[in-house]
Amino acid sequence: MFSPALTLLFTVAFVATAGYALVRLVALLSTGDRDGSRVGELAHLLMSLAMLAMTRGLTGAPSSPDGALQIVVFTVLTAWFVRRVVRPPAGHERWVEGYHAAMCAAMAWMVAAMPALMGGSSSGSPGGSGGHHHGGDATAAGTPAWVTGVTEVLAVVALAALAFWSVRVVRPVPGGGCGRAPQARSDAGSGPVAVATRPSVATVRATVRAAVGPRLDAGCHLVMSAGMALMLLVM
Repeated sequence: MFSPALTLLFTVAFVATAGYALVRLVALLSTGDRDGSRVGELAHLLMSLAMLAMTRGLTGAPSSPDGALQIVVFTVLTAWFVRRVVRPPAGHERWVEGYHAAMCAAMAWMVAAMPALMGGSSSGSPGGSGGHHHGGDATAAGTPAWVTGVTEVLAVVALAALAFWSVRVVRPVPGGGCGRAPQARSDAGSGPVAVATRPSVATVRATVRAAVGPRLDAGCHLVMSAGMALMLLVM
């Protein structure tokens, strides 16, 4: 479906985001997280795996079982995040919930619009004989203007998200990852002065996580946004 260079680029990017999302999801499940962040990480994991399947030409048409399943799963996730945009839980940012909703909607759209984006030349998997490499310009010519327009709008949204997450990689916001709003700092000047002690291993780990974690979270969003934008534009 894609050129060898793009296939390699997409594979590396989405393997990285899938691995990070899996580690974060396991960590959230082990700590009994119940504020919805684990659903965000699950969505990232599913998006990464689905885009890896697209990269390898394994995703079927909307009428195929796997294509229909992807549309249903990501439509449900879109609705779940839209609900959180309307009524964001305490400690979560509305715009980040909207970002997740847009990304999930784009995942459903890419499968649903695949026949039109491919010019209707492929009735099965995009990796088949009627796929991108064999369609040439004739496939693009058969794509309705409104389908192209929706795809480009979603790509612009992904590019806007890419720009914002780039800023947060440079200027991380503590506790601002995966929909969680920035955490308020406690007043270090109040109360008795603590006696200096040698930090424990747990304290050191927590300090490193507080310093590096927000950048990793933002970096994961950045790579996901970049991959999504590029895939939409290529399609």
